[in-house]
Amino acid sequence: HLLGRITGLDPASPLFRNNYLRENHKKLDRSDAKLVDVIHTDSSPFLTDGFGLYEPIGHVDFYPNGGQDQPGCNDVADSVVVSHFERGLSKELVCSHVRAFLLFRESLQNLLERRGGGDACEFVAYNCAGEMAAFERGDCFPQIRNGSAGKYGSDVGRFGEDVRGEGVMFLSTRGESPFCGTQLQAIMKLSHKCGPLKGILQIQLSNKNHTTFTPAIIQIQFRETDAPSRTVYGIASTNYKTIPENMTKMQAKFSYFNSASKSNQTDEIDEPVIYFDKITVRDMYGNRWLYCQKNTQILDSNGQIYNLLTVSLTKNSCS
Repeated sequence: HLLGRITGLDPASPLFRNNYLRENHKKLDRSDAKLVDVIHTDSSPFLTDGFGLYEPIGHVDFYPNGGQDQPGCNDVADSVVVSHFERGLSKELVCSHVRAFLLFRESLQNLLERRGGGDACEFVAYNCAGEMAAFERGDCFPQIRNGSAGKYGSDVGRFGEDVRGEGVMFLSTRGESPFCGTQLQAIMKLSHKCGPLKGILQIQLSNKNHTTFTPAIIQIQFRETDAPSRTVYGIASTNYKTIPENMTKMQAKFSYFNSASKSNQTDEIDEPVIYFDKITVRDMYGNRWLYCQKNTQILDSNGQIYNLLTVSLTKNSCS
């Protein structure tokens, strides 16, 4: 007789990955229970990195923040190799791996609060055929009209004791407790003047007139191979229900961390200049705020990293 349910909290990859396609009795998979739900938080396609399995193995597999490096963790590259040579584990090494347990524990605490009549956050996840890249693009980021599960579409699920979903599902979380929050997406349309970039653009959202709105940070990663004149994306979460429904404006403050290699001719790193035409921020409930101005420039003119530019986003449509 099968067990009713097994929940895998970032199932271990070292020593188990080679058994993924053989020797089923040595690993967790969907044949072990009527329902196998799995949370992946420290996975990696590389053998030397990540303590959790990269491949989906359950009836439903949740990948918070893509299932790899978790926000708030300073993960070490090649963590499996490092732990072998150091003959031990540190908080830094296992931060993302332990996050699965912390997320699941919080989901149980929130469920108890809701059953007691409270309005606690649910870890809402989205089924995404195109995996994490499609989730960041917003392909699977539908509008949810309210917090009741009855209003969720078939492509929307949640993890916890009252798990719901099927297949591979994605969500974003906060980088510290409470991890569950209102999920946000940033969409930036770059100008045709913008050349190749390599680095991370950090967008801090805030509103001084709404003290309940906890500042949220969304990061967008640029890769040198990306073509110019493109649209880039980022996802994040802010504190649950801290964005007022009547909030018509928010401020976006930009910082840029350049990781481009040095020029072939000199030892200096090329000065990054970002040009964009439009930025949109939207939440999981269908609200959106926009800023539109062609060839808006974000320039690191004095070697500065933080607070390069601040703009106001409003609910007004672009002309």
